[in-house]
Amino acid sequence: MTEEEIERRYISQLSIPKMTMKQEESPRQDLTFNQFKAILTFKGLHFSDETFEQNYNLRNNEGKYNYIAFLVSDQNDTSIKVVRFNGLTKAEFLSRKEFDGACIFKQMEEALDYSLNVLNIVQTNIVGKTRVDTPYFDSDAFREAWFNAVCHNLWVEKTPPAIYGFDDRVEIISHGLLKEGMTKEEFFNGVSKPVNEEFAKIFMQLDFMEQSGKGVPTVVAKYGKGVYHFGSSFIQCVLPYNILDKYKHDRLLGKSDTKNEDRTATNNATNNATKNLSKTEGQIMEIIREIPGVSISILAGKIGKDISTIKRAIKNLKEKGLIKRVGTTRTGHWEIIE
Repeated sequence: MTEEEIERRYISQLSIPKMTMKQEESPRQDLTFNQFKAILTFKGLHFSDETFEQNYNLRNNEGKYNYIAFLVSDQNDTSIKVVRFNGLTKAEFLSRKEFDGACIFKQMEEALDYSLNVLNIVQTNIVGKTRVDTPYFDSDAFREAWFNAVCHNLWVEKTPPAIYGFDDRVEIISHGLLKEGMTKEEFFNGVSKPVNEEFAKIFMQLDFMEQSGKGVPTVVAKYGKGVYHFGSSFIQCVLPYNILDKYKHDRLLGKSDTKNEDRTATNNATNNATKNLSKTEGQIMEIIREIPGVSISILAGKIGKDISTIKRAIKNLKEKGLIKRVGTTRTGHWEIIE
């Protein structure tokens, strides 16, 4: 028996529920689809109200709304979580953001945007007159891994996929296994054998995925096969951070060497007093020096203040002529005016 045949037999013997999303009855039958229809319209996809439910396989054989309908409905209360942990384990978490009460595609994109803005810190270096931005992880690979996780999650088990951020990596967890009979090599090569076939068709229509199955190969091309881990009931994708300067990274997380930290704090306190800065303004200046591309949400999380407080402090710093914003809110960076 070849290695591939052994793997196929092993996979086929694992416990895979026979109930599909199309047959699994929705926990609610009073569903509406305004958000889903708005997304279809935004994507340029036309639909007829008369054939809408049939075209998107929203009812099971008994005529009841199924689990696909529940997920794409306005009443979907499934909670997708993005959790940021302190350190390298799950022993202590720093923050948790939940996305619920909306069509699954809206939740999925909101979780993606949040992760790219909060977890994917952009490290900025000025080389000569050229600005070089290096994010912690590749956004395209993360997007493909995340959309695949949502699409192929074993939703009938009622456990949603999740995103976990650590000091050195980001993890994407999708519950369930490969489709029966599919090997890992086929998975890595992008062979299209979706666990949730009808659900996957909607993903492809909305251009979240392609029939060509480029998602996993995109991740593998960037990081290698080793970032995927196959558990007994889940598939995990682990993207390591590309940290250019560990000292700056540790300072951003508040974990730098004590002596250096004390010396820096003393110098900054003196400078802040001279410039008549508040404690929050001084902290913002310090972080901007290290990470010019830092976002307001990361500043808020690092300093422990709400976003409105951070915005007021930034406004004060601008009025004092100490900082300026270069570029757009999403892709720009801060500069300190010496």
